[in-house]
Amino acid sequence: MNICCAAPDRGQRTWVHDLPSLCRTGDVVLFSSMHSASNVTKVFTASEWDHVGFVVRPEPGRMYLFEWAGGLHLTNLVGRLTSYFRSDGRVIAIRRLVLGAGRSRSQLEEDLEAFVDMMLNVRAPEWSLADGRTLMEMIEAVR
Repeated sequence: MNICCAAPDRGQRTWVHDLPSLCRTGDVVLFSSMHSASNVTKVFTASEWDHVGFVVRPEPGRMYLFEWAGGLHLTNLVGRLTSYFRSDGRVIAIRRLVLGAGRSRSQLEEDLEAFVDMMLNVRAPEWSLADGRTLMEMIEAVR
């Protein structure tokens, strides 16, 4: 099953499996669900979106979604979006993080990746990766 979502450049659509070549750390992922509880969130926030996460791409070929869903989670981006859409997704959109003048994209990416690693290590095991490794440990293991 191919799943389409709104690409980082507004107005375009792309296949979820193409996102690793399009997204960068800090890009925002917006979700609009079909389940009834999501409608409550949409009403109170006056938004079409009921869930949000952001992309973490610590190195080429590795792309994750960082989100709060009853706890902090860092999961494979394509796998998570595919699973979400199959279960109750209506719309998935990606928004490119745009920096102001004078801001360093590479520094921001490093800072976000360090933040994710710190947050996943605040309290173990519920805030760690599924197998208990930190983000950096996982990256080092595949090098």
